Amino acid sequence: MYFPKLKEDFLDLISFIKKPNDVQIKISNKEKFLFIFNLLIIEILFSLIFVFPTNYIAGKFVSLKQTEAFENLTLLDTLFLAVLIAPLIEECIFRYSLRYHKLFSSFINREKWNRIFPFLVYAFSTIFGFVHLDNYVNDSSLFYALSPLILISQLSGGLILSYIRVRLNLYYSFLYHAIWNLLFAIVIPFVFLFFYPSIY
Repeated sequence: MYFPKLKEDFLDLISFIKKPNDVQIKISNKEKFLFIFNLLIIEILFSLIFVFPTNYIAGKFVSLKQTEAFENLTLLDTLFLAVLIAPLIEECIFRYSLRYHKLFSSFINREKWNRIFPFLVYAFSTIFGFVHLDNYVNDSSLFYALSPLILISQLSGGLILSYIRVRLNLYYSFLYHAIWNLLFAIVIPFVFLFFYPSIY
């Protein structure tokens, strides 16, 4: 199956991760949705190849029991919190400031901004990833030692969301974040529950 611009978007993403730059692209709405779709394909493939095996291996050494905070929520509550509220808050906190705008221009020029911008992307993506340690119930030293492996999905996801925020805008990083949470918080668990009820 051929996905238009998939290779081009993948190579630009890799280039951004290697050296983040504050460059927005001007494309049509249709191309923006294709862009989002391609990145979903890329991140799902990355999860299948790296994230799930890494989490499986880490789970052999430490308990990866998730927090009980979401256990008693209804489907509607989960949709509201995980798919709408969490992405909205997290995008505003971790991605809003990843574009040069008038507020910044009063105390930093564009040249200095371009120099510090990669560090901002890496810092916000790292903090975003490690905030998700709260998703797990484990306080062992080994758990914290393995946390970069356990949180590989959130750490890589932070970079992808930063990339979308910069290349498009905050609305599309929120949209992508919401779709991702919908897939992995509701759709995939529901499919597993339907086909493998004994797992849950």
